[in-house]
Amino acid sequence: MRTEHIVECCVACFAFMFVSDIIWKSLELIVYGAIQPRVVDDLMGIVFLCGMWKAYLLGRKYGKG
Repeated sequence: MRTEHIVECCVACFAFMFVSDIIWKSLELIVYGAIQPRVVDDLMGIVFLCGMWKAYLLGRKYGKG
């Protein structure tokens, strides 16, 4: 696997996480009127990130990515 490809995928993954975070916080502002930082939100973000990375690796392994 090329280093450039790995860097490109990492940047895309973190950009997606950043946009997801902005959407999540915007929805909290709309629904609750304030951003409510919670440990569970952070842990679910990490789980989501790990799931995306595993899906990428499986796609590469079976020729889908």
